Amino acid sequence: MFPLVAIISISGEVVYDLLKGYATEDYAVHRRTSEKISPAGWGETLWGRIAGCAVLLALIIVPPLYWLLQAFSPEGKTLTGWVLGAVCLVVIAACCLTLRIVGDRIIDWYVGRLAMPQQEASKEASDRFMVFNYFLPWAVIAAIIAGLLSWGYFSPRSEQAPAYIDVAEMAFSCGGTAYIIALWIAYITQKQATIDIRAHLLRFEDDDTLDEGTMYFLIHAWSGCIIVAIFIISRFFSWASFTPLQVTLIDALVAALSAIVGALGGLLRARTSLLTQGIKK
Repeated sequence: MFPLVAIISISGEVVYDLLKGYATEDYAVHRRTSEKISPAGWGETLWGRIAGCAVLLALIIVPPLYWLLQAFSPEGKTLTGWVLGAVCLVVIAACCLTLRIVGDRIIDWYVGRLAMPQQEASKEASDRFMVFNYFLPWAVIAAIIAGLLSWGYFSPRSEQAPAYIDVAEMAFSCGGTAYIIALWIAYITQKQATIDIRAHLLRFEDDDTLDEGTMYFLIHAWSGCIIVAIFIISRFFSWASFTPLQVTLIDALVAALSAIVGALGGLLRARTSLLTQGIKK
């Protein structure tokens, strides 16, 4: 699961970092030719194409990686630096291959969008684009990452005897997850949304703005609300402790919701930043 998530998330971030150099209408007009325009929908299905490519690559690389881990990390021993290095190199190579397969076409599609006459996206198209390019992919990625980390941290406690995590420990664990995930996704999606707004793929209402200070305050408030909510719900249902599996599932759910919160913050921050630059989209 780790290689798959790494390939998808890293490849997606690299694509948007590369697009930053093309996010101007002047460059788009200069580069645009009929041979360089990719088929319609390449940018709109960016995450689906990256995920599809990543799944195929993961199916190829995971079996040998699993054998490598089993062969060079006997039970009860930690992974050696060489094994960890090999895993990282394989994942990096898979990311490069993913970018080679889909990256150029996605970039050319965006360049074509930027060179087109300005056309405001419809409300329906904008909402659909947000769901499938912001909320859904980042929620899934965040849930998997948080779930794996939570399980890796809490599950060893159950090896010797049945383990139970008290409410306070779980609440603060989920609160930390909410804060880190929301902040991370807000930072990433702000870069992502800046490109998409320039490419006329997103539509906002006139009052859809968010200053940086308010965004950080809301992220802190969201984390605090998660902690308080867990204490209140546990008290209401008389829950005193949780198993590692239950904590993992709750942590994953909190991460998914936090990714959506962070994505909303990133979208609004990107639009506000462009407005301050005199770019009205």
